[in-house]
Amino acid sequence: MKIICTFLLISLCFSLSAQPDFGAVIEGPVLIEDTPGHLIMKSGNGSYWTLIIDGSGQLQTKAASFTNLDVTIANTETYVLNVSVGDEEGVSVFLQADHFNQSTIVMDASTNWAHEYRYTPANNYTGSDKVTLLQVTGSNGASPNTDFEYLTINFTITN
Repeated sequence: MKIICTFLLISLCFSLSAQPDFGAVIEGPVLIEDTPGHLIMKSGNGSYWTLIIDGSGQLQTKAASFTNLDVTIANTETYVLNVSVGDEEGVSVFLQADHFNQSTIVMDASTNWAHEYRYTPANNYTGSDKVTLLQVTGSNGASPNTDFEYLTINFTITN
């Protein structure tokens, strides 16, 4: 069923002739199972685009960027990343880590209502792990977000 839905969504993208012009070269699409209706495509010119179905059922094409961050921590530490996004914007865990006690976005009184990503490795774990966060920005409060940034944090966990 997922294959059929993916094929139909891709067909719809090409039939709409929406930006961008993917031309003859498509790397992907990359279907992420945790996010139904959300595809990432790489166009022929090397740019990335997120295709989403908005709340009204309309297909939207949004620019996307990808960033990697390499972090080394001890297996007894908690890594904290302050993520600056506005009130109308957001951040979420897009692809969850594999070896964690805590891997979550916190936004409460303890963070002064700012977004923080917190990661604590699984007990006694050493090795590598990674998580991908999705930051959505560009809203002015009256319009939807227009920018999608995928931040992959590559952890090296030591004793």
